[in-house]
Amino acid sequence: MAVLNRIQRRCRRDAADIAAMLAELEAAVAEAGCPPARSAALLVVAEEMATNVAHHAWPAGVLPAIFIVTAGISRRGGGIEVLLSTEDDGIPFDPTLREPPDTDAPVELRGIGGLGIHLVMRMTAWQCYRREGGRNRFSVIWRCDARRG
Repeated sequence: MAVLNRIQRRCRRDAADIAAMLAELEAAVAEAGCPPARSAALLVVAEEMATNVAHHAWPAGVLPAIFIVTAGISRRGGGIEVLLSTEDDGIPFDPTLREPPDTDAPVELRGIGGLGIHLVMRMTAWQCYRREGGRNRFSVIWRCDARRG
């Protein structure tokens, strides 16, 4: 597996920082050969992961609330594989233990939250959470078959 690119970005709890990270990630996977129609799914995953950390890792008003997003982009077979990770010093939270929402229930009967995590789990090939040294580390692997478009 050949590593094509690696991105590491410190993000604040700020929509502009998250948007800049997403733009950098989008450019990197495009350069690696992933078609825009497929990379849109990766951007949904990355945005959900970053937004969840920004909004929920720390109590309101806690600053500086800085987290790290890392993406390792590699060629795998006929496609691209992205190891995407977030790291923060916020409240311990393991998204892999979250029960999936009841997507068959009427919207008005569903609880608030959880759909973004559900999407991340469904749209990625692998997920892992670790709490080490007072830090949350959540990683996923997302794959793009560049031949399919």
